[in-house]
Amino acid sequence: MSSDDSLSDSPFRDLLGTNLIPSNNQVNQIKAFLEAPLDELAAVEHEVNNARRVLDVLVAKQTMLNRRIEAHQALIHPMRRLPKELLQEVFLNCLPSEHLPVMSASEAPILLTHICHPWRILALATPALWSSIHIPVPRGRSEDEHLDATEARLACLRWWFGLTKDTRLTISLYWPNALRYAFGTEQIFPNVVNSYSRQIRTLELDVPDDILYFFAKMSHSALPNLESVVLHLPIPPGHPTRGTRAHTAHWWRAPKLKRVVWDSVDDEFLRLPLRWRQMEEIDIGASSMVPVSYFSSTDACGLVEACPNLVRLRINLTVYPHSRLPPDWRRDLLPVDTLSPSSTDTDGTTIAVLPHRSPIVLQYLTTLDLTDVYLDPDSHMFLEHLQLPALTTLNYKLIPFPIPTSDQHPLVRFLRAQVHHPIGITRWKVETTSMTGVVFLECLKLMPLLKHLHVEDGRSLGHSLESTYSNDICPSDHHLQELLPISVRRKEEWGYRDAGKYTEQESDDEEGDGKDAGIDKLDETAMEVEESDDGRSLEAPPIEPLVEQEEATTGLALEISTPSPPDAEVETDARTLRARISVAIPVDTSDLVAEESECLCPHLETLRVDRASFTSKGLKTFVKARLELAGAVQRQHSFHDLSGPSSPSFVSAPSSPILTLPSSPTAHHRPFWSSGGHGGGVVPLQSIYVGLVYPRPQPPPRDDTGGRNGEAEGEDDLESELEKMGVATKILYRESTVTLVRRGGVRNDAREGVRRVVGWR
Repeated sequence: MSSDDSLSDSPFRDLLGTNLIPSNNQVNQIKAFLEAPLDELAAVEHEVNNARRVLDVLVAKQTMLNRRIEAHQALIHPMRRLPKELLQEVFLNCLPSEHLPVMSASEAPILLTHICHPWRILALATPALWSSIHIPVPRGRSEDEHLDATEARLACLRWWFGLTKDTRLTISLYWPNALRYAFGTEQIFPNVVNSYSRQIRTLELDVPDDILYFFAKMSHSALPNLESVVLHLPIPPGHPTRGTRAHTAHWWRAPKLKRVVWDSVDDEFLRLPLRWRQMEEIDIGASSMVPVSYFSSTDACGLVEACPNLVRLRINLTVYPHSRLPPDWRRDLLPVDTLSPSSTDTDGTTIAVLPHRSPIVLQYLTTLDLTDVYLDPDSHMFLEHLQLPALTTLNYKLIPFPIPTSDQHPLVRFLRAQVHHPIGITRWKVETTSMTGVVFLECLKLMPLLKHLHVEDGRSLGHSLESTYSNDICPSDHHLQELLPISVRRKEEWGYRDAGKYTEQESDDEEGDGKDAGIDKLDETAMEVEESDDGRSLEAPPIEPLVEQEEATTGLALEISTPSPPDAEVETDARTLRARISVAIPVDTSDLVAEESECLCPHLETLRVDRASFTSKGLKTFVKARLELAGAVQRQHSFHDLSGPSSPSFVSAPSSPILTLPSSPTAHHRPFWSSGGHGGGVVPLQSIYVGLVYPRPQPPPRDDTGGRNGEAEGEDDLESELEKMGVATKILYRESTVTLVRRGGVRNDAREGVRRVVGWR
């Protein structure tokens, strides 16, 4: 009952809600009128109070029963019955995955000791949980503050190391740039680390040169379990380079050393006395302030030839005239007498010129991170000399002078040269300025098993489309189209005009007669007269308008038509009649439909493009089509299996004679395009990350009722629409780009200086 209904029977409704003053007689009448409602209200309140008392009793009983049940259910919870070994594995998986553990109560492993007493006992009794640590050297504003912070962290560090027992250790030591004077505590933390040298498996250092040389004096016999050395020595503004005598360290001769990370170290890497054939990972981070951190193609080939067991390699290449390979470099790996006659200078110095040599096969290399330089087509490129049968991850950047064509591009030539094994690259990260869009698509055709694609671009989204690099990839809707089969590339579904620079192509009505070369050929074919065996001429089959059949279950338009009965009425507009005329020809469609349904990168799961001009409509069309393909290809294959490869059918002539087949260099990879278990190899797209160069589209204005005008009423934004399709989506627009401001770290924070190290566990 509404408030108006409760007042409708009042004899004083004319006075209600007004500022009128009732008379004395009306006051008495109102009091008499309220006697019955007041008595009724008192009765209702009494009933409400009784109901509340009953409800309170029931709620208290419910709470008591819940407490009793939960207390007893906790006794039989499966977590209590987990074996200690399994719970320890759970603890180990709680450790941070992207950086080393830190001495913080908000993260594992210390966090695990604050849950309950049994967990604390078990965590402290699990040495592997404490086998890795990041140690930032503390600092203070005064000597007393610095000494107090040092003593507190030293006590925590000794407690931590005391829990490791005899396990192998991963230790990272970081010296803050702001710490200029340590008040005599310089050797405290190096001494603690040195006392556990026989347990160290990985040693990571970001320290000044004097501390670095303290560690360099450690005998290799004191490091029997050392497998990895990480020198991360970035150069802050106004600071000198570091590590100028790093090659003199004794740890390079450690018997088990097989991984070296050499980041911005101002020393010659090729001078290290490593057991080269034992090396499995070499990561050389280059810096413009450290010229020796770059390699020529000749020296890079000499390096990888000396390391046949490499699994991961990161290297930056440049061009310089003379080889930096040491004179005592292994002559059996790169003999001087194999160089061309012009490769020796007049003073006898070896010049960095590579002769025609046999390919370098690195059969275990799975990850390659390469920055290369291209000068001219006659340059000897590092990639051209490699055969990498196990390569799965490729991070690639090319600095081109000038831009190479598709046939000249080093990456294309490398991929085409992998003739003795299938290309198994599943993860590719490429700098957008490394190639043109045509070369980019050619590379995609040569990577049939690609799952994760990242087109990297360091420029801001607000950067003008008229880029300084006029020949980069410039991702647009055209590239999204190329990732779909021919049968679903319909221009009317792509919003070219949204991107500004990329305008839609003129329609057939604006081009005159509206016929392209392919249609002209079809007209000629339709008007030809064939001769039979006895010399009589036969009329060509009648020309009929194309009838597009759409799969009701998938929504994917296949350019396949069947002839209509003579008495059937075909509804089609004039545009379709002019632009799409097909000849009904009985052919075998098994290979044809396979070609039209062939999808570029059928295994693609994640797509990240840092800077693109995709339109909203193009993105939605692409994502929807890929998801539909993942579920539709299997049904299409089943249909063709039932029809049989030899069963004739009618197909539209535009689909038949003018197909563009892949170039011959990809022929030996074609059998791998349809591998996989998701409907002929097409898998659903799982995540997409895109930075768009235009501002976020403004919603249409609201009408008088507060709703959106037109079709946009209730429409979600692009990111929400793609999320509803089941694809994890992140869309950045031009105005959403935020300039990150580096915060001053909290003094003596346990996370200070921690580096992102994916997969360190």
